[in-house]
Amino acid sequence: MPTVGVLEFQRKFGEFQHQAQREPVEITHHGRREYVLLSADHYNWLRAGAGSGQGSSRLSRRGQ
Repeated sequence: MPTVGVLEFQRKFGEFQHQAQREPVEITHHGRREYVLLSADHYNWLRAGAGSGQGSSRLSRRGQ
């Protein structure tokens, strides 16, 4: 999984958007992973797998 800092991600969003169609992109802030950008298909695949067990709530949005 490629890793990119948040400032570079902001500058090259389109490039990373295309890359996320192929593989998840890890976005760091101050050297720590903050976000992972992935395609909707990959997200749906993860949701489908998590829905079969107890972990599905981990993939829901924060605060809900």
